[in-house]
Amino acid sequence: MKKSKLTIVSALASATCTLLGSTNVKAEGAGWKIDTAYLSYSEKDRVTAHEPAIKIQKTFDNDSKLNLNFVYDTLSGPSPSGAAPSNQIQTFSGPSGGGSNIVIPAGQIPMDKNFEDQRTQFGASWDAPINRLLRYNIGFNISSEHDYKSLGISTGISRDFNRKNTTFSTGLSYSHDTIDPVGGTPTAGSTLLDDHTYNTFTAASGTIHYNNERENNRESRQIPDASNEDTEGGTTSSTLNSNSDSQTKEVADWFAGVSQVINAQTIMQFSLGLNYAKGYLNDPYKLVSIVDAETGVPLNVVLGGIIHEKRPDTRLKTSLYWETRHHFNWGDTLDTSYRYMFDDWGIRSHTVDVKYRWNMGDHFYLQPHLRWYRQTAADFYHESLSNAEPIPNEFSADTRLAAFDARTIGFKFGYAFFDYNDISLRIEKYQQIPHTIDNAIGIQATQDTFPDLQATIVQVSYSFTF
Repeated sequence: MKKSKLTIVSALASATCTLLGSTNVKAEGAGWKIDTAYLSYSEKDRVTAHEPAIKIQKTFDNDSKLNLNFVYDTLSGPSPSGAAPSNQIQTFSGPSGGGSNIVIPAGQIPMDKNFEDQRTQFGASWDAPINRLLRYNIGFNISSEHDYKSLGISTGISRDFNRKNTTFSTGLSYSHDTIDPVGGTPTAGSTLLDDHTYNTFTAASGTIHYNNERENNRESRQIPDASNEDTEGGTTSSTLNSNSDSQTKEVADWFAGVSQVINAQTIMQFSLGLNYAKGYLNDPYKLVSIVDAETGVPLNVVLGGIIHEKRPDTRLKTSLYWETRHHFNWGDTLDTSYRYMFDDWGIRSHTVDVKYRWNMGDHFYLQPHLRWYRQTAADFYHESLSNAEPIPNEFSADTRLAAFDARTIGFKFGYAFFDYNDISLRIEKYQQIPHTIDNAIGIQATQDTFPDLQATIVQVSYSFTF
């Protein structure tokens, strides 16, 4: 899952974009520039996030710049596990079998309703001129959660040409992430029967009791993953089959881009980016259901009906990006961009983003925003697996790897002071719309396995210089 802007579902990452984005505050001649923001993200009946952030930039006399940023976010709310809905009631118990049971009605998606997490992130970078046309930058970033740590470094260089109307930039970054799932790392492809200890199941009640041996405070893709089912109403037990060692992941990024001044009112940018990840790329809390090939009913846990996902251990992503900003004679600004991404997991995505800043007099401005996104599914994405077919080498039911469309629509209303200070309010609605699944099995064709996701985004920002 790690690490986009927020440590929750990819929809959140797509919806919120960059918390401290362009504020239209210019800091020419100012020694310090401070950007502050508070963001609230709330999915309907799901995850809620609260995120304060601050970015500090100090400009020195030689045009060198020190950048510092700090982000803290808290996340809570129900989160899908990847397990398939059933035509029977499913009941999940609290941590270690204690607490109130979580009852999942027939036809509803199993979720971890007790998810809760916090993340702290700090970054710093130094940007300085080498000579009149050449600049360099270096930086580092650290991020910490209760089960995830990330440490990254970056460097880049830029060169001006054509009387500074053309700028070429390139950069590299590397991060080393440590994943330490609560209770240990589950074996990819293992069943819950092999992996955990479980409680008593009464066949007549049509319920499954999950005795969670892992603390139930997890990231947004998690669910209790200890389980029990005994069709005879007895008690079954198993030893924990998980790796207690931490897992690691390495991520390297490279980009190259050109920005070009078209005329006094228009600037355009093109860039190419590569992202390579290697190591533990599974989500340790995501599950996949095995269903009856004829009926589509999820198999009992004691029959190996729920297993841990298994993804490839490498991923290469390539992205192409274009952006144009145009300043009209009457003072308004149009910003349009397009990004195309493809990877070796089979995902292809398109993103179109449009912002129009309408200046309402000397101070007030209104900026409508429209973002459209579409992606295809990963080659190994399955809503569920059939018991009549061999288990594939890789598989996942994580809806972030599914085919879907998403759109964000909203506006930002702000007030720009003459001294380069700026205060604004952003309100947006995000909606994720899944594509139709043509190969659903049995009752899964009638279940809402991937319902629409809706979210509200509210952000308050204040920028000032001194």
